[in-house]
Amino acid sequence: MYTTEEYQEAKKVREAKQAADKARYERARARWIMRYGSERLKTARKLGYGHNGLYVRERCAREHPGYVVDLQHNAKGDPIENPTLEHMKQAKAERAQLVWLLYPALDEKPDYDDYDEIEPGPALVIENFLGKYTLVKVL
Repeated sequence: MYTTEEYQEAKKVREAKQAADKARYERARARWIMRYGSERLKTARKLGYGHNGLYVRERCAREHPGYVVDLQHNAKGDPIENPTLEHMKQAKAERAQLVWLLYPALDEKPDYDDYDEIEPGPALVIENFLGKYTLVKVL
């Protein structure tokens, strides 16, 4: 059982680590935007607008073409059975997990009037992109 002092000290250590991690992420994001970002992304950063979603999408498109960032945490898949040789080779080459996708990745909130369910099928998944995002590529 923690004493109040031990609890407060552990809390300070945890908060300091979170602040350092956030600062490191923001520095890396700023460097990437300056080097590779679109004019829109650079302008949003310069003018102080929120731009993390745009940054993550642009970085995903550059580093993992064909993948969608699941910003809404919607994608769900099951282990795949009897995958094709081509899909297994592609998963290995892209360092991705091969799954049977049941629900699609959503990079923004869906408009339910236009929301179409996908047909279940094979997909590649990369977890922990930039430390916290899931990428999905329907095959």
